[in-house]
Amino acid sequence: MQIKFIPPDPRAGMIATMDSSLGELFVRKGNAVRVSEQAVPADAATPAPDPAQAEPVGEPDLGEEEQEQEEQEQEEQEQEEQEQEEQEQDTKPARDLPALAATFVDGTVPDVTARIEGADDELLKAALATETASEKPRKGVVDALIAALAPKA
Repeated sequence: MQIKFIPPDPRAGMIATMDSSLGELFVRKGNAVRVSEQAVPADAATPAPDPAQAEPVGEPDLGEEEQEQEEQEQEEQEQEEQEQEEQEQDTKPARDLPALAATFVDGTVPDVTARIEGADDELLKAALATETASEKPRKGVVDALIAALAPKA
């Protein structure tokens, strides 16, 4: 396909021959217009013919079958992407929060407070619930978890 670059593109006035997908990209972005290949000289880098001969910017006029095929391909691609996202979500391991929280609060107060940095809020909340529900909740651990969950000003 052949296109003519238009202002403000720095190649304005130049005619280029390229594959249709790249040419369509330039046309859709408004950097170029499609030109009739019959009206263009063989040398693609020569100045373009009169802009009045150039086709208007926009999608090419496709037949109904081509449009339907294009729409169907786009739908299939979107469906594949959605299925891939769902598959990625399904492969993520489920977290056993009660077990993680019990492990999190196991150990000395300095051990627990050292684990707080980098832990997500969900784990911190579960750890706080585990510690406060224990027979002997440790004030240092409870205070550190509450402080970590407090909104930062």
